[in-house]
Amino acid sequence: MNNENLNATLRCVTRPSAAQEEKIKTFLKNKYQAQNITLNILIDPSVRGGFILSANNDEYDWSTRSRQQQLQEQIQAARDKAIQMKKDGTLMSILKEAIEQFEATSQENEVGYVETIGDGIATISGLDHAMYGEVVVFENGTKGMVLDITTENIGVILFDTEGTIGQGTKVSRTKKQAGMPVSSNFLGRVVDPLGNPIDGLGPIEATERRPIEEPAPSIIDRKPVTTPMETGILSIDSMFPIGRGQRELIIGDRQTGKTSIALDTILNQKGKDCICIYVSIAQKASTVANLVNTLKKNDAMGYTVIVNSTAADSASLQYIAPYSATSLAEYFMHQGKDVLIVYDDLSKHAVAYRTISLLLGRSPGREAYPGDVFYLHSRLLERSSRLNSGGSITALPIIETQDGDVSAYIPTNVISITDGQIFLESDLFFEGQRPAVNVGLSVSRVGGALKLKP
Repeated sequence: MNNENLNATLRCVTRPSAAQEEKIKTFLKNKYQAQNITLNILIDPSVRGGFILSANNDEYDWSTRSRQQQLQEQIQAARDKAIQMKKDGTLMSILKEAIEQFEATSQENEVGYVETIGDGIATISGLDHAMYGEVVVFENGTKGMVLDITTENIGVILFDTEGTIGQGTKVSRTKKQAGMPVSSNFLGRVVDPLGNPIDGLGPIEATERRPIEEPAPSIIDRKPVTTPMETGILSIDSMFPIGRGQRELIIGDRQTGKTSIALDTILNQKGKDCICIYVSIAQKASTVANLVNTLKKNDAMGYTVIVNSTAADSASLQYIAPYSATSLAEYFMHQGKDVLIVYDDLSKHAVAYRTISLLLGRSPGREAYPGDVFYLHSRLLERSSRLNSGGSITALPIIETQDGDVSAYIPTNVISITDGQIFLESDLFFEGQRPAVNVGLSVSRVGGALKLKP
């Protein structure tokens, strides 16, 4: 970077001496190849000691506040490691180990500033090296994820409420992808898409963290689907058998029993060594509460996790919910376990993504959806498979149609991604046929290898 003139800001508790000021200017001249340095010194008691130097979009943090934060993170990391390794140790021994290994470092970070904010979307200038999917932190502690990158600025979706964020608010990079805490302790719990418990049963101890976006397993890593996943519904298990590692779409108009089929399948996994994850996307909170009560009455919560993003949540949380839940499913799959995951429903997921995309200023396409809405679901559902090393993820995505129109945009997209569909028809439902399966339009593309032997 070649600048004739450079303006820099030094925040500190006590004003530096002339020699210290000259050293800082020499550093800036060498770093930015600038001839004339203007150093603005601000007395800021919140720094607590040391200094914070800002130049262009870079920030060099050598403050007491930063070192205290680094120590806190080191102690937390030591505690998490002790839990993961099931290592016995008192709080004092963990503290002692963390302090002995602690080495304070100067934090060099890239910072930017909010240009516009509203509807859960922030436009930020200055973060020239931010990556797609990276988490950024606003100065009030709110976190967001980069979802749009242009030549002039970046678009960020917010995970929390906007609060005190306004134009000019400072934003810092974390250089980390958005992630989901995972562990077997999530079984029996109801969590939000960020992994925070929302069932009032206390915190959840996580053993590791997985990125919410992961590449799908390669063809080499997969094995054929040959083991049945019984739904417990005779008409489905006999005509359209589902296998462990398959993706079977449940599609139909509203109020035709789509969620009931998924719920019956979850209840039928009791005692079959299968972990179930139910993802609620933009459902009413009362609907999810009733589902949880049904699972508890049938002793099914012990092997089930509910990932809940209600209709009251922001479009950002509704967007990441299925990806977060799949990361949790992958954690169990890589341990050699079979997982059943229900996405209820992907129609609302597509609407949430359309909302975000339009707010980010992306060009609308067919039905106002962005051009990459197919990729939205394909990269999600391709993560469901059966692995050579053991373990599988069976996906039951749900799609809501309008007046039985399976040829609409989102239904045809998801039909082409999945390995078959169970089509529920309103007329059959009102005639009293339960489940209201249309045997002409329903199919399982895996074939007869999964049929249960008589």
